[in-house]
Amino acid sequence: MTLPWAGVKQAPQLFLISGLLPPPDEDELRSVDALDLLPLRVPCLRCPPMTACLRLGKTLAKAPAHRPRDPDTRDAARERNRRYAAHGKRPWCQVNTSLVKGIVMMSVEPEEPRREGSAGVVSAEMSRRGVIRAAGAGALALGLGGAAAKAPAARAAIRNGPVGATHLPAGFWKTFTSRYVEAGGLRQHVVAGGDGPPLLLVHGWPQTWYAWRLVMPALARQFHVIAPDQRGRGLSGKPEDGYDTGTLAADLAALMDVLGYRRFAVAGHDTGMDIAYALAADHRDRVAALEVAEAVLPGVQQSPPLFVDSVTNGHLFHLMFNKLPTMNEQLVRGREGIYFSFIFDVEAGSKKLPRYAVRTYIDNLASVPGALRGSFGFYRALDATTAQNAKRATRKLTIPVLAIGGAESLGAGAGDEMKLAASRVRTVVIPGAGHWVAEQAPGQVVAALTAFLAPYRAAHAR
Repeated sequence: MTLPWAGVKQAPQLFLISGLLPPPDEDELRSVDALDLLPLRVPCLRCPPMTACLRLGKTLAKAPAHRPRDPDTRDAARERNRRYAAHGKRPWCQVNTSLVKGIVMMSVEPEEPRREGSAGVVSAEMSRRGVIRAAGAGALALGLGGAAAKAPAARAAIRNGPVGATHLPAGFWKTFTSRYVEAGGLRQHVVAGGDGPPLLLVHGWPQTWYAWRLVMPALARQFHVIAPDQRGRGLSGKPEDGYDTGTLAADLAALMDVLGYRRFAVAGHDTGMDIAYALAADHRDRVAALEVAEAVLPGVQQSPPLFVDSVTNGHLFHLMFNKLPTMNEQLVRGREGIYFSFIFDVEAGSKKLPRYAVRTYIDNLASVPGALRGSFGFYRALDATTAQNAKRATRKLTIPVLAIGGAESLGAGAGDEMKLAASRVRTVVIPGAGHWVAEQAPGQVVAALTAFLAPYRAAHAR
């Protein structure tokens, strides 16, 4: 088995870099060699964004017995860290003491050189030299000179991409780049690449740009693909407000301005469907074609009834829960795995998402400051979005629209919804897919999307 974090095999100590990679599966744990880059199941609870906790531990035996403490201790660790911070002390991370010999905290800032000819655009790649300097310093602090001397081997495991983005298609970073763009007063993280007319991909909840990873390489053969993290999500900025779809759409219009694209095609999934619709309706001269999937448009159609059957309730309860002003965060914080694992499972239908993908999303929500609040922001702004949509629907879209649904989820529902807001709607239902269509049926999504966008691509070529 080729491990995603393999590449450091020589030194006798174990480097654990919290937050850089999702935790391993059981079979992966059993196949780890003497030294690998391996994350903890319990994320660092005190580190600011883009900071790595470097933990130097004993050699990892090839057995799954070496584990961090139970995730239930995160609440206690978080409370302890709050008390430490209140007294000006430096918190420490809860780690299995049988595994870790010593802990050294080192800040590793992202390396963000401004690229020539790209105003407002910076690289989002984690500083390799910073990681290696920190690793070497930590080894010296513990008197582990041998590890410090061999720390440069860790360079191979730091990827040319955002933190936590693993299990990507082969050669992904040969086509795509990860960077930050200052646009519309918001720092936006975007992964982009490919040749052809621009195609903007808008992810849903509770995901990030990573939701599109399986369709991006094929789409990049015909389009220049742009997959950002929305306001409040992933590695993008997380302001307190601005989560109505009008503002979220304006963020993306500003992003495309900075990237140099006046007119473009848009694809949006889940809450990304609502944002993509707002972008097409509010900026009608900008969007040439619109693809949407697996959502409804509040304000365009009457809301579902409050009392529904148990199965439907499992799919809809989060709409009301996520809208709460504060209690949802209080209940979910520290229990992100319970809540979001249920969401990913119940919405998937019979074809579940791989564990690594679910972990990637949950790790971001649990460890990145502001990410949990930002994920609820869209729902807390639904009153404003509903009022905006009611006005938008009075003037139907005239651009071509493709609506995709999973047969085990909304089916033709997204198409029925869009027919109330647009006059040229085509519907595709993917058999065997649930809600997460781009991850459950990437081949079918690519086929439907490229066929739909063929006229747009041909017009761009002329």
